[in-house]
Amino acid sequence: HAGVGLRSRSSKVSVARLRQMVQRVLGEESFRQRAGDMQHAMLATGGVGRAADIAEQAYETQRAVLRGSTSD
Repeated sequence: HAGVGLRSRSSKVSVARLRQMVQRVLGEESFRQRAGDMQHAMLATGGVGRAADIAEQAYETQRAVLRGSTSD
């Protein structure tokens, strides 16, 4: 998650715990900073269109997509 969120170890997280996690992510500056860093990195590498291409190729081939291997 690159520091932009939190992960719950339980598959059945309680509403109270989920609320607490969301409030922490929204309230702490470090999460906001990492989200901004990730936004800049995504824009520099093609943005959401590129991310969609990668996700689509990974789904179609059922394999990891290596840097530079998407068909445009």
